Amino acid sequence: MATQAEAAVVTTKAAADAAVAILAVAKLRVERYASMSTSEEALMVALLPCGKRVYPEQTVTGEKTFKCYTRACCEDNCPNKGNLFERRKGSACGYALVFEGFVCPVDNSDAEFIWQRWEKMLRNKNEDRETDDGKAAKASYSMELVPHRGTRAEFMTEMFGLDGKVRLWLPHKRRVRWCRQARRVLDDHKSGAREAAAASVVAACSAARAAAQAQARTATPRLEALRLVAAHNPLVSMVVVAASIVAPAADPMHGVSAEYAVVLEQRRIPLTLAALVRLAGQDDADGAAAAAVNAAEAALTAATGKARTAAEVHALMSLTATVQSDYASQFETYRIHTGTCAQPERHNMLVTIVGYKPYVEMMKKQGRGRKNSGFEPVQKQHVDIFYAFHKAGFKPSARSFNVVQACK
Repeated sequence: MATQAEAAVVTTKAAADAAVAILAVAKLRVERYASMSTSEEALMVALLPCGKRVYPEQTVTGEKTFKCYTRACCEDNCPNKGNLFERRKGSACGYALVFEGFVCPVDNSDAEFIWQRWEKMLRNKNEDRETDDGKAAKASYSMELVPHRGTRAEFMTEMFGLDGKVRLWLPHKRRVRWCRQARRVLDDHKSGAREAAAASVVAACSAARAAAQAQARTATPRLEALRLVAAHNPLVSMVVVAASIVAPAADPMHGVSAEYAVVLEQRRIPLTLAALVRLAGQDDADGAAAAAVNAAEAALTAATGKARTAAEVHALMSLTATVQSDYASQFETYRIHTGTCAQPERHNMLVTIVGYKPYVEMMKKQGRGRKNSGFEPVQKQHVDIFYAFHKAGFKPSARSFNVVQACK
């Protein structure tokens, strides 16, 4: 009866723990669903439970370690996806897998809902304009947010369905973030900040290796002391010392009784045992010192390799020009004021920034008092800015962009 009662208690406890776990998972899913509409970052946190990966090599010098979601998770190819029987609900990335089996009755109702779509809208038919070769100008369009009316269920399907906008947005969002970080890492290599940081790490590792070697030299092993003790006390051998904790048995061949052996150990062994304890402790210290030296050597080797790579990359990047171009804006210019011509006209402007020849300049540091004032090195580079102006009504295109790039 007692065994059956204990088994019933164990079963009840296991069922209670399972129920608590299920409730915790359900609560987490509800919290994710409720918070995913607060911001873009909250939406990515809710739909990508695998989390961000750490990319130390993509980190800018002096900043926090760069983290980003994996490409597979953003492209709906999560490693935890598996099949229907292998995965747990909410363990894989994607709306259909995170909220599998969870349907909000409010968001999936037939209630009227208004949302905005990013659509191409006709801006000007350009019927009265001509191109440079005399042909009729094409109509111009612009991307705008257009209100759309429908039901809540239609909105959820459009956003989170199999071909939903969010599914297309996640890879784009990751790609933009990764490209921006790659551009910053390129500038970091080009400025020489990574080379300086790697050199400081090499100096720190060299100092740590010198300290470890000094500690290892002071912890020289004294095994000769053990040999000296064995030479002056031939009656005390290593076997006797090892068996000194337990009284040895009587030796009928030499007539030594157990009591006499114990007395002999009490006279001879304490000093020898103390020496052995000290030697054992010294051996441990020697092992720790040797391990510290090996670790310092390995760290210095790794830091030296990274410093060499950083120097080579900096030497290559210092000969590379970084070009960034974009149609910045359409600025307005006022024409001559007449009775029929007083409206401003717009011009498309393409701005191109070229950075090259990085250098270091000592800049005066702002501080309070003489102790805090001084000079500090600042990484800079030569910068040239090019402006390309187009006539009013000109429609920017990839061809015009490439022509401007070729003319620089």
